[in-house]
Formats: sequence, structure tokens, C-alpha cells
Amino acid sequence: MTSVSRYQDHLRQVALLPMTWTSRAIDASALASARRHRRNLGALALDSVGDERRAERVVEESGVALDLQRVESKLNAVIELFAVLLEKDLDLPEAVEMRFNAYGIEWRTSAPPSPREAIRVRIHLDSCPALPLELDAVAVEPLENAWAAAVFVDLRSPVPELMERLVFREHRRRLAESIEFRN
Repeated sequence: MTSVSRYQDHLRQVALLPMTWTSRAIDASALASARRHRRNLGALALDSVGDERRAERVVEESGVALDLQRVESKLNAVIELFAVLLEKDLDLPEAVEMRFNAYGIEWRTSAPPSPREAIRVRIHLDSCPALPLELDAVAVEPLENAWAAAVFVDLRSPVPELMERLVFREHRRRLAESIEFRN
């Protein structure tokens, strides 16, 4: 199965998010790659902080569970405050219509990269735009006119799994909103 078909065969998040791409050198240093990997893990962890998994958890009656819940809510508030402070002076790139998953990305553009060009994609998620996902990719032939496409390369675990969860959470949230809207 090719990378493009893996991208097409999996659930994709449709979004309007700040995003940029740049050409990249193929022989990146191991240290720079490790730093990018840690930042990607941080960005995906911040995105999952607001997840409504609390509703799925078994509620314990013990005082320890309540204490942990209080600590978690305080930590979430501190993270939100930190994000607000960072974003105050942040100059974000233009928001772009996109579709992405753990295998690749498509975005609307009038200037796509050349096919087979090694690029780095930066996606600024809503949860913390100051810490973008930075993903190495290779441009491919666009799947539609006025769009660009790329497949991700060299993503180390658990980044692909976390991206799949991000896409699934967003899909689940949109589905719940559409059901709620109909009722």
C-alpha cells in the first residue's frame, strides 16, 4: 500500500488552521529531529488536554480520585493561561483549508510544492498555536485542482498514533455536534 493510498484510506480531519510549508534538507541532524519529535509530542499532548474523556472514565467515589480531578482542572487552567500569554504576541501564518491525518496532508493553495520535493509542514493546532506540529513530508501530485498534497515521512512512534487520536476526537466531536443540531 503506497503512502498516498494509506492517506486516502484513513479518516481525515478537515480544518481551517494556520499552516506553512518550507523546503527542507533531507539529511537533518539527529539532534534537530529529536527536538522536533519532542515538540510534536508536546503539541499533541496539549491538544488532548481538553479531551472529554472524563465522561468516559469510571467515576470513583474515593477522595483520591476527586483530588486528582481538582489537580487536573488546575493544571488545565495553568496550561490555558500559558497558551494565552504565548499567543498574545504570536504572529501566526494564514489559516488554510486543509485535510490531514497521520499519513499526509492536503491544503488549498495557489503555489504548491513540486512533486517529490522534501518539505516540512507546520500546523498550528487550536489548543496551542505557539507550539506547531512540525512534520517532515514529501510533496506528491495534488489530488484536486488548487490544492497541494504531501505524505509524511519518518514519523516516530507515538506521533502517528497520537495524530490518529486527534483526527478521531475531532471526527467524534463533529458527529456529536451534528446529532445535537438535528435534535
